[in-house]
Order: sequence, then C-alpha cells, then structure tokens
Amino acid sequence: MKKYLFCILALSPFCGWSQAGGDCTLKVDIGSVKAYKVYVTWNENDQYHLDSADISSGKAVLHEKVAYPVAARLWLDNRGFGYGNGHRPDMLYFYMEKGVLNIRTADSVKKAVITGSKVNDEVAVYRKFVSGPIGELGDLNAAIMLAPEEKRKDTSFTNPIWAEEAAAVSRLKALDRQFAAEHPDNYGSIPALNDAGGANIDAAVIGPLYNGLSSRLRSTHDGEALGKRIETARKTGIGVMAPDFTQNDTSGHPVKLSDFRGKYVLLDFWASWCGPCRKENPNYRKAYHLYKDRNFTLLSVSLDQENGKQAWINAIHKDSLEWTQVSDLKYWKNEVARMYDVVAVPQNFLIDPSGKIIARNLRGEALIKKLDEVLKATN
Repeated sequence: MKKYLFCILALSPFCGWSQAGGDCTLKVDIGSVKAYKVYVTWNENDQYHLDSADISSGKAVLHEKVAYPVAARLWLDNRGFGYGNGHRPDMLYFYMEKGVLNIRTADSVKKAVITGSKVNDEVAVYRKFVSGPIGELGDLNAAIMLAPEEKRKDTSFTNPIWAEEAAAVSRLKALDRQFAAEHPDNYGSIPALNDAGGANIDAAVIGPLYNGLSSRLRSTHDGEALGKRIETARKTGIGVMAPDFTQNDTSGHPVKLSDFRGKYVLLDFWASWCGPCRKENPNYRKAYHLYKDRNFTLLSVSLDQENGKQAWINAIHKDSLEWTQVSDLKYWKNEVARMYDVVAVPQNFLIDPSGKIIARNLRGEALIKKLDEVLKATN
C-alpha cells in the first residue's frame, strides 16, 4: 500500500506450527513453464536467507534446514521478484517446515498447489477467507506500480487509489479479526492476528482474540512471539508511562529518555536507509522550529547498522536534524526499538512532561495539530 509507507522488518512476523525443526525438502514441478531457476527466501531468527536451484525438465529440488516452521517466498527467474517489464510479481507465499513439500503449478507460481504440509493446508483456509480484499490490494498496488513514473506523481491519479486501498485494508483487518474469533484452533489465526495488529498492535483489541486461541497455537514459536508483542504493546500504549532507556548519541555520549522529563517529547524511530522516514523529516523540522521554545523537543532513535554509522551522521546533517539523535547501531535488533515493539519505521510516540505516552504515530499536519492542542492547554 503506497499511502501508508513504512520500512518494515522483512518477512516479519511469521508463524510456525510447532517448536520442532529439521530438514525441509522442496520438490518443485513447474510443468511446461519456461524458467531456468527457482528461488526461495525466508527470515529465521532475525537472519535473512536466500537459496536457489536450477530447473531441469520443469523440476527442481531444494534442501533446507529450519529451526522451526517459517514463512517463505518462492519465485522463478522468468518473472522476477518485483514489478518489471509490465509484469506483476509472481510469488508463492508458503511455509517451510520439517518434511517433504511438493509444490506444483502449470502456469502461475502464486497459484501453485502444495501437498505434504499441515501448516500450508490450514493457512490455505485463512487465505481463502481473506482473498477478496487481498486481491483488491494486489490490483490497486499494481495499478500504481505499473503506471508510468509521471502518472505516479499525479495525485489526481494516486489519491483515489490510496482511498480505495485504505478501505480495502479496513475490510481485511475486520476479516482477520473475524477469522481468529471463529477459528481458535486453526493455524491461520496467528497470521490473521499478526496482520490485524500490523506494525502497531492495539493490545485492547488483539489481546482478547489472542487469549481465545488454543494453547496449541499460542505455544508455537511465533505464537509465543505474538504474545510477547501484545505484552509489549500494553507497556507502550497510550496512557502508560514510557519505558526509560539509555543510548549513545553520535559522539558516544549516553542519553536517557528521562533526561527530557518536564518537556513534551516526540520519540521518533527512523533510519538513514528508510525513504518514508526521510520524507517525514521536513515535517519534524517544522514542528521542532514551531514549538522548541514552548516546552517541546524531539528525540530520535536510529535503526542504522554498525557499518552504517557514517550514513546515519550524513543523513542527520543532510536533513538538518537539530535535535538529539541516538542509536546502538544494531539495525532491527536496536534495544529501544524492541522495547517499544517497533517493527516498522517511521514510528513515533508523543510523551508528556510527566513521562506518559499520550499519542502515537503523528505525522504531517496531524502532529502540528496535536502539539498545538496540548501546548495551548498547558499555557
């Protein structure tokens, strides 16, 4: 979805059926489809994996090891991973688990039939349930991605599509919640709740649905991970005290969130490599200059990597970010990001002078409006 742009942790979150892992064999049969190579990618224990195999007489075999069942994507070299040459991506979203998985298709990879996997059998039930809005979102996204560049810059073309996407997302999330409520022992309920919760889980909504799942689902690897995210969301929701932390600034000096107690603070999560974050920085600059003398400041936490420290510093200077910047340079493993359940950037939390979170993810004019409201109330 193009209107609500995020830089998000790749393939996260994904869900497994049991704690047991082991050898996974993928037997791929594409029939008469013309392709020379098959690719598969997945994320496991915060590590990105990519493997490939040559196709001979329409068949290929890949041998993988997985610590627990993980979600993966499979595609062929005849269409590619992304959009190109007027084509949409032709990818199969599936789960790798211990055992032999047979993947067969006669045309489109995304329509492949998978046998030999209980996880994929159950997820297929969920995907059929949400196929309506998922199909709509795919069509709407393709309408923008396959349009000429000049048309993508035309708001009279993109705005109606974004509005339709927002409506489709709302329908999808409603179906996600419905599926989880009606299928408490179906594996698809965990990805349903992950999707319903998105990057900003509302614990009051998702928590009860999660608690209604069977103990079998909640005890899976990523069932437990979802439970932890919900618990973290409870600790960082609106109305609770913002967890304190310490991280170093660009010069290596430790900075504590509590050092800013007594001011309104916008706690911002970003990264130099995140395009949507960089586009938001002018709005933050505007807010900072409007309100810096009215008991307001920003504190930015970067999810840059250790080998990206210079890129982080360069971005700070290029974007003229005058407020305090901190990071442990651990990328998605940034300890503060994990403390606040940040799985996508940009994200932000507005904290009042007492240290309480009073709003989340304020951007553009919404940020200005909220700051004007709270600062007027204190005068």
